[in-house]
Amino acid sequence: MIIYYHHKYNFNLGLLSHLHLFDGHKFQKVHDLISGLQGIEIEPVDNPISQ
Repeated sequence: MIIYYHHKYNFNLGLLSHLHLFDGHKFQKVHDLISGLQGIEIEPVDNPISQ
């Protein structure tokens, strides 16, 4: 399975990150979790698809 990933998929709300329910770094966490799994190919992209 090919996974397309760009570091700008994540966002930082600064201090609000501690108060907001949404995890702005969830894509990085998933990337780190699956990057070593067999059958997973992480393909970097030049720019995020949408910002």
